Order: sequence, then C-alpha cells, then structure tokens
Amino acid sequence: MNIKIVGAIVAITVLLFSVSRCSRDKQESTLSFIQPSQVDSSIDTKRKEVFSKWLSALEHKKRMKNKYYKKTYPAYVEMDVLGNRRVLEMDLKPDFHWYVSAGHLLDEFPQMHIKQTMNNGKSLLSLFIIEKDGFKVFTAVWVSNSAFSRESKKLQAYGISPPDFE
Repeated sequence: MNIKIVGAIVAITVLLFSVSRCSRDKQESTLSFIQPSQVDSSIDTKRKEVFSKWLSALEHKKRMKNKYYKKTYPAYVEMDVLGNRRVLEMDLKPDFHWYVSAGHLLDEFPQMHIKQTMNNGKSLLSLFIIEKDGFKVFTAVWVSNSAFSRESKKLQAYGISPPDFE
C-alpha cells in the first residue's frame, strides 16, 4: 500500500477519533486536538503595520467574491466580537492555491479541515478562534501542501505560528 494512502488513513482515523471526543454542546465546544495559531506579542508593532484595516463581514465577503486577491492572499485573518475582520496579506505566487474560511462555528472546523487537507491537498496555515455571542467561531487559512513550509516561514516573521495538532 502506498505510504501516502496509509498516512492519509491514519490521519483521518486520528481526526475522527479526536472529533468524537469533542463536546457537542456548542456553548462549551472546544476541539481538544488543535491549538490555534500562536501570536508573539513582542512583534505586535511590526504585525500591525501590515494588517489591513478592519473590514466588516460584508466587505470581507465582497473581497472574496470580487477576486480582490490576485497578487496577495489572506494568510492570517483575525476577527473581533462584532464579526469584523482584519487580514495579514502575503504575496501570492502562482505555484499554489489557498482557501480561507471565516466566521464559522468551531464545530464545523473538522469537516472543513478534512475537505481541505484530504480532498484538496492543502495544509492548515493559520487558525484564529474567538468567542462571539457565546459561541466559538474560527477563521482559518489553508494553502497547497507544496507551499506550506515557505508560507509558514513568512508568517513566523510576523510572530504568527501555524496551528498545533496535539
């Protein structure tokens, strides 16, 4: 059996086992198998210089629909309790694809993650989680597996680490 197939089967099994251990109560839901991206506060000034202005959910959605991202892509997206987002954009090279999801309940993350990693060949570059209106909500960015190492190094220059799977 191909080593990649075996690895994929093991990853799916671990993910499904972890998901089954998660609480189904949306008020207290946490995904115990993943920690969001860590942000180094000592680099706040440098990071704030490159963030976009705060965008409403509608403005952010319009950027996605209108193909705003042609030369850059949203490598890290933060959200506030009102649903506004600010984006750390990185140069987009033509050798990879990306996918961003913002404003979904944390309970929806496992299904999205499986779709992006197993079906679409991407790795989770960044994950931001916030409690909004009593629910945990996330923003996440996936990039092609081939570009993950390079793109994660770029984010680390701004003090943002990739999420950590336990």
